[in-house]
Amino acid sequence: MEKNGVNRNKAPQNAVSYFLVELIFIIVFCMARCDSSMSIPIDFSDINPDLDLESRSFIASLNGENVVPPIETTARATLNLTCFRSGSEGWGEGWDITCEFFVKNIKQEEITGFDIHQGMPGVNGNVLAFLDKAPSVIIEYYMGDLRIYAQLDHTKRNGLNQATTSQIVEEIEKGGTYADIHTIKHPSGEIRGQIVPRMY
Repeated sequence: MEKNGVNRNKAPQNAVSYFLVELIFIIVFCMARCDSSMSIPIDFSDINPDLDLESRSFIASLNGENVVPPIETTARATLNLTCFRSGSEGWGEGWDITCEFFVKNIKQEEITGFDIHQGMPGVNGNVLAFLDKAPSVIIEYYMGDLRIYAQLDHTKRNGLNQATTSQIVEEIEKGGTYADIHTIKHPSGEIRGQIVPRMY
């Protein structure tokens, strides 16, 4: 309604329009800022210079047929082995190694040891790491299977030749290592499996 040539609705309409324009500008500005910030790559070394995300995964299938000489047994196991670069090079090291076995048809009380050996398929070799003597070992039952977890610390030396974890990883990558589990019935090893890269 107009009185004396003045539109009383004009001022509120102008205020609403101005508010909407401001709101749209703020939204566009914020989206642009978010886009630009997300396009900036994050350098984790700025957060922790010692952080190294590199890891390598391996697997082994253990059975009696792989033992030298072969053994008749129903026991089986799968080993998941992961190498994590520690970022510490104080000893010329740099790898922590975690080993997780899932074992069938062997009871906890029957096990006398579990190791990583140096050796190609069909050949027996020296122990690179006595996993049962690792700094961290857990043996438990998990969903009907026996779970064995062991972690090798990069600050410790292992096996008969006092190998570093870097030397162990080097041998694993060559394909010349195997894991085995020793039992009371088979003290030299009841099941064995070659350690190979995990295929995803």
